[in-house]
Amino acid sequence: MSNNILGTIQGKSSSTPYNIVSGINDNQVVELIQLTQSDTALASTSDWRKPDGAPGRFSSLDSYQDWFHEGKFNYTLIDPSHNLVGISWFSYDPQTTSGATYGFTFGLRLYGSARGIGLAKPFSRTVSNHFFASSDYLDSPHRGIWLRTGSDNLAAIKTYESLGYRKVKDAEIEGKITMVLQYQSL
Repeated sequence: MSNNILGTIQGKSSSTPYNIVSGINDNQVVELIQLTQSDTALASTSDWRKPDGAPGRFSSLDSYQDWFHEGKFNYTLIDPSHNLVGISWFSYDPQTTSGATYGFTFGLRLYGSARGIGLAKPFSRTVSNHFFASSDYLDSPHRGIWLRTGSDNLAAIKTYESLGYRKVKDAEIEGKITMVLQYQSL
């Protein structure tokens, strides 16, 4: 995916414009690692550490590169000063649940001032519609999206439900629920 602007969004309580960009550049990867290491709110809402406590996917350049080379489709949210304030991704990782196979996993993170101002839904909608129109998705043998989020991350659950995701598994794995979305345009 090339780095291009897919759209501009604003929060519900903010007139600040944020650009949604396909891809991620090297400077943004460095920002992502720094944000992951310094954002204390991530500890309660994210699995940036592995179950054994070892550093996870965004803890260093090596861990990011290992994660990225598994076939990720990244999108970034950029503030007017060109700072990274969010990332979203899709990855081909088929999971069968409730009798259906969902081909891709979805991830979303917002950082700092981008949290809590109504950006998650328009960011998710824009990147999902872009990804759903891609040949990577359309040519896949399994469509549909699955995700896991903390059972206590009520804001995320509410956002995902408003986008059409439905809960299919209660907290089975480390307090996370599984939600799925059938192929559709958001």
